[in-house]
Amino acid sequence: MKPKRVLIVGMYGAGNIGDDLILESGIDIVKKQYSSCKISIVSFSPKFHSNKFKLKTYSPSFIGRIKAIFNNDSILIAGGTALQDCNSWKFISGHIQWYCWYILLGKILSKEVILWSVGCDKLSRTTSKIWVRLVGIADKIILRDEKSLNNISRFISRSKLEVRHDLAYIYNKKSGSTIFNQIYQSSLNFKEVYFINIMNEENACLDYLEYLKKLIEEKRNYLFVILLSEIRLDYDAVALDRLLAKFPTKVPENLFVCGNPYIDPSSMNKLFELCDSTISMRMHFSLLSIKNNKKTLMLGKSDKHQSFSLLNDCGFININENNDYTEFLNIINTLKVPNCYHENISIEELNPWS
Repeated sequence: MKPKRVLIVGMYGAGNIGDDLILESGIDIVKKQYSSCKISIVSFSPKFHSNKFKLKTYSPSFIGRIKAIFNNDSILIAGGTALQDCNSWKFISGHIQWYCWYILLGKILSKEVILWSVGCDKLSRTTSKIWVRLVGIADKIILRDEKSLNNISRFISRSKLEVRHDLAYIYNKKSGSTIFNQIYQSSLNFKEVYFINIMNEENACLDYLEYLKKLIEEKRNYLFVILLSEIRLDYDAVALDRLLAKFPTKVPENLFVCGNPYIDPSSMNKLFELCDSTISMRMHFSLLSIKNNKKTLMLGKSDKHQSFSLLNDCGFININENNDYTEFLNIINTLKVPNCYHENISIEELNPWS
């Protein structure tokens, strides 16, 4: 198929670097594969994305969504792990509903609907099972790993399912910023640089804030840079405040806190030139680290975290397990540069119509 009018849908413009990475990668793939194709997007920041990409951009309002679907032939729902139990309980307003809304209306209007580079965690709740069966009416579901395939194939025919890779593996844009220069100047007097990306999604992560505090205090000759990849204040910023509160008198000289609450994908990708290792609680932050051949440790508990770490041969700690500080430090000290299989992933391979 040669698409003519394509709508790319996701949680874009809401302030999450992973979503924005997927959007930029998705636009690049479609443009390079189909130069005459007319692309439009749905964004929570329509003015920003309209100016940035020079594309028709719709708001996610009720009328905006209807217009977006009506005016396009193919709907690409790109990226994310909305198919998971933690999003299923909000039966009429959660993330899975976001997928189903476009899928159902798209099929009612006889549009092609493809889920592109999505993830699926374990589905045990009744509401999860209802949503995933509704998702199954899409024309094609392209999953980003085998674990997702195993989780979803119990509910949807395998003839509709494919496994490829996350779209962001082909992302290569880099742009400088004042933050780059600030971190560079700060790094000159230190042996190594660690990038740390923390979030407050689970209480289990709080143990690791204490471990990070100890690590920062012990490795005085290393610079630790806190970078936020989420703009929602109830996530990263709260976790950052809790970490800083663990230093009762003053912030250590080897800790650099990035003053900007959100960094765009190309600026973040450029920043990785400055670090040696990363510790992250987010998959796409870790993905950029791996793409830049940095030692990478992921903290997480979901199928996507574990599957991602195995695929990329990077360090992984399950935050649900009782790891003490000695174990945490041992993993940090034995991190290695992950494999580079991602260098062989091509744009052609990620083409949703291939």
